[in-house]
Amino acid sequence: MLKQQIGMQRGIQIAIVMDRISGYDDNTFRPEQPIKRHEIAAITVRALEMIKGKQDEE
Repeated sequence: MLKQQIGMQRGIQIAIVMDRISGYDDNTFRPEQPIKRHEIAAITVRALEMIKGKQDEE
């Protein structure tokens, strides 16, 4: 379980640095809180924009 949490933390840190996800307005991140539909939609849009940007570069 700890190994999985460390892996998730690393992925979350990378996504934050790449500006794919951000925390809440109060500068917190709540990994234990269930993700809401609009939050996953925002992450999906950012990921698709990233993929499109890479395709445009090729």
